[in-house]
Amino acid sequence: MFMAETWRDRLAAVIDSGGRSQREISLAAGVGPGYVNSLFNDGKEPTLDRLQRVCDAANVSIYYIIGGFDITPETEEFLRLLVRAD
Repeated sequence: MFMAETWRDRLAAVIDSGGRSQREISLAAGVGPGYVNSLFNDGKEPTLDRLQRVCDAANVSIYYIIGGFDITPETEEFLRLLVRAD
């Protein structure tokens, strides 16, 4: 994957290479139609929940977007379960 400096750079690169518009990603994520655009143009800071939804809609790991490293889907699922555990 393309390595960039910020999470916004990485997310923009993934969306640009995915062939869908920011609006399409926003709608697929179940957020307002201009939400992804506002992340880039207005500097909006997303909650983790909303960023996760955008990442899921863009078919990219939130770990790649936030930290710049990719993990396997199995490892990502394990981490999600670990976070939910008491």
